[in-house]
Amino acid sequence: MLNNMADVITVMDMNLRFTFVSSSIMRMRGYTAEEAMAQTIEQVMTPESLQIVARVLEEEMKLEASGTADPGRMRILEVEQYRKDGSTVLMENHLSFLRDETQKAVGIISLTRDITERKRTEEKLELNFEIQAAMNILLGFSLEVKPVKEFLHSALDLVLSLKWLAIESKGAIFLTNKAGETLHLQVQRGLSKELCAMCKTVPYGYCLCGRAAEARDVQFVDHVDEHHDINYEGMPPHGHYCVPILSGDSVLGVIVLYVKEGHIRSQWEEDFLKAVANSLAGTIRRRQAEEALKESENKYRLLADNLEDVIFVLDMNLRITYVSPSVKILMGYEQEDLLTLLASEMMTPTSWDLATKNISEIMELEKAGKREIPQSQILQLEMRRKDGGTVWTEVKASFVRDENQRPVGIIGVGRDISERKRADKELRESEERFKRIFDEGPFGMGLESPDRTIIAVNKVLCELLGYTEQELIGKNIADITYEEDREKAAEKIHLLAYYDSLTELPNRTFHKELIKRSIEHAQRHKEIFAIIYIGLDNFQRINDTLGHSTGDILLKAVADRLTKSLRQSDYITRSDKHETVNVVSRMGGDEFIVLAHDLNQAEDAAKTSHRLLAEMSAPYDLNGREVFLTVSIGISLYPDDGTDVEDLLKNAEKAMRHTKSEGKNNFHFYSSSMHTSVLAVLTMESDLHKALERNELVLYYQPKVDAATRMVKGMEALIRWKHPDKGLIPPMQFIPLAETSGLIIPIGEFVIRTVCRQIKTWQEAGYKQIKISVNVSGRQFDQQNLIEIVRDALRDTMISPQCLEMEVTEGTIMRNPEKAIRILTEMKTMGIGILIDDFGTGYSSLSYLKRLPLDFLKIDQSFVKSLVSDSKDQAIVRATIAMAHSLNLKTIAEGVETEEQLSFLQAHECDEIQGYLFSRPVPAEDIPAILAKGYL
Repeated sequence: MLNNMADVITVMDMNLRFTFVSSSIMRMRGYTAEEAMAQTIEQVMTPESLQIVARVLEEEMKLEASGTADPGRMRILEVEQYRKDGSTVLMENHLSFLRDETQKAVGIISLTRDITERKRTEEKLELNFEIQAAMNILLGFSLEVKPVKEFLHSALDLVLSLKWLAIESKGAIFLTNKAGETLHLQVQRGLSKELCAMCKTVPYGYCLCGRAAEARDVQFVDHVDEHHDINYEGMPPHGHYCVPILSGDSVLGVIVLYVKEGHIRSQWEEDFLKAVANSLAGTIRRRQAEEALKESENKYRLLADNLEDVIFVLDMNLRITYVSPSVKILMGYEQEDLLTLLASEMMTPTSWDLATKNISEIMELEKAGKREIPQSQILQLEMRRKDGGTVWTEVKASFVRDENQRPVGIIGVGRDISERKRADKELRESEERFKRIFDEGPFGMGLESPDRTIIAVNKVLCELLGYTEQELIGKNIADITYEEDREKAAEKIHLLAYYDSLTELPNRTFHKELIKRSIEHAQRHKEIFAIIYIGLDNFQRINDTLGHSTGDILLKAVADRLTKSLRQSDYITRSDKHETVNVVSRMGGDEFIVLAHDLNQAEDAAKTSHRLLAEMSAPYDLNGREVFLTVSIGISLYPDDGTDVEDLLKNAEKAMRHTKSEGKNNFHFYSSSMHTSVLAVLTMESDLHKALERNELVLYYQPKVDAATRMVKGMEALIRWKHPDKGLIPPMQFIPLAETSGLIIPIGEFVIRTVCRQIKTWQEAGYKQIKISVNVSGRQFDQQNLIEIVRDALRDTMISPQCLEMEVTEGTIMRNPEKAIRILTEMKTMGIGILIDDFGTGYSSLSYLKRLPLDFLKIDQSFVKSLVSDSKDQAIVRATIAMAHSLNLKTIAEGVETEEQLSFLQAHECDEIQGYLFSRPVPAEDIPAILAKGYL
């Protein structure tokens, strides 16, 4: 059985002579068992491994001599053994001593397995981790505001310090001159003064670094040879990696690194150095662009300072780098105020979208190499004033370009056009009012020229005169013959006044009259009736996609289907001449009404609505194109939901809007949907007011633990509502209501003061090192006295601010980043810890992130939930941890529920963990037991 095992079993005496070797040795070392047993230990193991085994024997003999040897102890050693072909294989030996009846060691038995592949995999994973860590540090350097040379020094020192990279501790970085013909030495480490002087300027194609620039590819040699054009007496033997720094079609510079003579070229080394060069390229390009922009700014600054129009300069990240003093007149800001704002904060959203769209279009033309790129753009933009108002400006802007004609910034001139816009708006509104009256009025109207030629007519006039618009335009008034049949003309006027011209259904005016008569009839006969208000779902999308003419065809088809689908009992016969009148009406746009009579109960209106939903959802054939449509229905009942025309119509429309908000393609009664849901909200709001008064709000606490040691590091305070009837209500059910009602302000103050008192209680019980974090809502963050509330709570309880942490979401911060920076900085100055909650679910700007006085980024549980199986979530979490660490921030992952999630987070050096794996949120009385234990 031993000979059939994949692992090798060996037995040796205390002189390290083999007495048994299993036959599986053949697979592992290429020897037969007999051959292996004939070998000495020196023939089996490398000298280094032999020393390891000798030390183990020596240690065992000492323990045996002192009587402290452990007979059951097993030792695990990693040793290298020789294969028959001369190569080596890495083994893991599980070694135990064989003992006689006196427990004296008389031999050694070991189980040996090949771990070469496992070690290779571990080393590869460790190398990948080291590479990622180095790139993250390099990314952190790029975020720092420092001159190009300082940045290059930091980057070179980083690369030279990497122990796992087989290079010498000297190298240099060159940058290309403006003409793109020579390399100029910028930074170096370990080079002699003589060599620095010789390499100060290197032409393209000269020596290895010049050839790397010319070929735009890595140049490698393992010893000084004819490729070295620069030589000097006494030059030590060495090799080189020369890596070009590329940006698109341009060579920005070259990284030169030294290796030992005879160094073997490695693909992974080369790939890593290319990645470093690529990272450097982005930062170098950006810094060069910034310098070019500053140079351009200086040219225009003197002129700009003396103009009434506002001159501004933006970098390619749309940050303001210069604005002329006249901005005070236009927008109310001082120059220095605007330098802290982004361009997006200075415009209304619509104007920002217009500006970015234009910039994006030009940049696309740039990328495509188009020649017809406009030199400048003129836009009308609505700018935000400091006082909260807006001002319309006409902005003429163009790109600032470097010597290679690449855009590096934007320069523009803006002037106030508010008066012009106001006049344009008044004129446009006047024209629209006239057009609306002309086109939609109930009277026939036309426009004529001075010679009485007709130049425009409305639809009513065409109907009255019996002509088409084309027949009337261009005719002289004297040539028009009026219809003599006055009764026929009167009938046309009646139709135009009371019926919709598109669908030929009764219009809103006529339907109101019908409802009025229905109310009178229902009052006399003690009956009920229903207003069924129908809105087409997503009709605007059909209009926008297929065109208004197709939309009109669809409205006609809907009207026809509604008319045909209603039973005879859904019609009424109460017009002046007692004819049957179809009670389907068009209210305008995409809305229709059915007046349903002779109802025995409300369920009858529901049955009619059910039938309409089914029949209206069948496909429509619009000139050979099949279109699908659903409707949303709202129902009001007489007399329960209103006793006059306006109330019934208004409540039916409200119910229809409610149906749309609940997902569409359904119906709701006004009283049973709108009223009930509103009543439920009002009831909960009233209960929440009482909850504050009756001390029904309580705090639960969820521990946060050190990811590596599982030691308890702090708690997060989480509010719960102990409702007297509904039991424990989680925050997601009442916090949104507290936000909208304003109750979040007193609730937030309650939480802060309660947490401070609780910390004091635990400290008096002997638990000194306790930190609790408090969630601050957006509404709280906006209140003026938040700092004072926190300061008063700390002063009243006399606890250290270091015991308190504030958790703020990305969304709250980004609503007003500058205000957030001020508030959080003041809290940080007090000693309070700052966390960004739910990190990754908002839209943080890195430019603000690095300015915020943060301690922790909290990884949202939505990324942790599928962490083990979802590669995208894994990438996001890895990147978040790496970025946080490069900014000297810690990370905490929330929602951790499994050991697999914990293992991943530990492997990637997440600092702290929070979740059900360790503890659910628990009431305050359960926390002392956790604090006493100290770990979870």
